Amino acid sequence: MRPPGGVYRNTLIRLPDLAVTSALLSDLTFENCQVHGPAILAVVDNVHFNRCGFDGTPEAVLWPIPPERTQLIGAIGLRNCMFVGCTLIGIGLAVPEAQLPDMRLGLGLPAD
Repeated sequence: MRPPGGVYRNTLIRLPDLAVTSALLSDLTFENCQVHGPAILAVVDNVHFNRCGFDGTPEAVLWPIPPERTQLIGAIGLRNCMFVGCTLIGIGLAVPEAQLPDMRLGLGLPAD
C-alpha cells in the first residue's frame, strides 16, 4: 500500500514486499527508514541517496551494468526515488557503468 504523498518515514520496510505487483518503484521517498532486502535495486532514473548507510563494502553493494546489457531480470527498478538518512540491509545497487562515478560520489565514496 502506497503511503500518503509517497513518503515512508521512520519505519522498517522490506523492499521485496513493495514490488509484489510491479518490478518498478517510482515517485517514492524514504526518510530515516530501515530498508531490508534481499534485493538488487536497478537505478533507472533520478534516484538519490543522502546520508544513507549500507551493510556491505562498495564492491559488494554496487553492481556495474555494462552498456551492452539491455535487460535485468529479477531486479527491482527505481525511478524518481529518494532515500534520506536510511540504513539499507541486504541491498545491492545495479548501476549503469557510465553512472557509477556519480553514484559513488553520491554515496560519499571516491569516484574511482
